[in-house]
Amino acid sequence: MKRIPKQKRSLMKYEALLRAALLEFSEKGYTETTSKTIAARADVATGSFYQYFDDKNDILYRLVSDRFEDLKTRYFELSEKTPENFNDMNFLRDNIARILKLMIAFHEEMKGFHALIHHRRHIDPKLDHIIQGFDAAFDERVGALVKLYKPDTAKTSSFVVKAIAEGIVHGFVFDRPKGVKKEDVINQGVNAILNYLISGDWT
Repeated sequence: MKRIPKQKRSLMKYEALLRAALLEFSEKGYTETTSKTIAARADVATGSFYQYFDDKNDILYRLVSDRFEDLKTRYFELSEKTPENFNDMNFLRDNIARILKLMIAFHEEMKGFHALIHHRRHIDPKLDHIIQGFDAAFDERVGALVKLYKPDTAKTSSFVVKAIAEGIVHGFVFDRPKGVKKEDVINQGVNAILNYLISGDWT
C-alpha cells in the first residue's frame, strides 16, 4: 500500500476515492468495480487514482483495514470493562447483547461490501491475511472472557462462542428471513451464548 498523503488537497482526493470505492464495491460488487469507475464516482481523473493506489485490490485492502480497525476500536471500548463478580448474569447478558448489536450494525452499514469481503477472503490470500490479523485480536478478547467460565476447554469454547456469534450476525444480515426481528435475534442469541458458557449440559 502507498503512503497516505498529508497535504490537504491530496488528502481530500484520497478520502474521496475511498468513499467512492466503498460505494462502488457495495453496490456493484468486485467484478464491475474498476479503478476507472471509482475515479469517476470520486470526480477525479483516473490518473489521480494511481497516485494513491496501485489497483482496485490495493484500495480494497485499505478499506478493509480501515473498517476493521474501526470495529476493533468500538469492540474494545465495549469489552474493556469487567464485572467485579463474574456470576453477575445481568452484566454478562448486557455485554454480549451490546457486542451482538455492534456486530450487526457494523455489517448492516455496508451490507454489500461485507458480503463481498466475506466471499473474497476465501479466494484472495492477502485479503484473508488482513482479516486474520483482526480476527486474532478479537479472538484474544473472546478467549479471555470464555476462560473465566470454561477454563479447561478455553480455546475450543472460544471458537464455538465466536462461531455462534458470527452465525447469528451473518445469518441475520445476509440471509434475513421475513418476519424475524433484530431485537428477538439478539435476545435469543444472547441466550444461546449464555447457555453455552454457563450450562454444564453443553460441555
